[in-house]
Amino acid sequence: MIDTTLCEVLKIIRIINKVTVKGLARKINVSPTYVSQIEELKRKPSFSIIEKYSNNFSIPVFLIIGISEKYQNHEITNRDRLISLDLFYYYKKIKTPAEILRIKTKNDELPSKRK
Repeated sequence: MIDTTLCEVLKIIRIINKVTVKGLARKINVSPTYVSQIEELKRKPSFSIIEKYSNNFSIPVFLIIGISEKYQNHEITNRDRLISLDLFYYYKKIKTPAEILRIKTKNDELPSKRK
């Protein structure tokens, strides 16, 4: 059985990083068809593929799987948005969603990264 949430997470990681299917396929050494099949829920991603996403996008495997499991059993209509937010917080190193409200409107800057 294909874990649809895991496939969604992998697709969103690719999209957030502004990488095309062809570009990702080239980077992780698989065919574009293979990547498309994962994203279209036609093929189950192997652990080695998850590791390749992890290495390519600098996101730990445990986080990819953790986000997937977090939303797996929920019937959420906007699940893709919630996954995107989780990944956004990870990539931008934002401590909490409340920090978004502290954005400097003068410069339109994002909150500073955690050190």
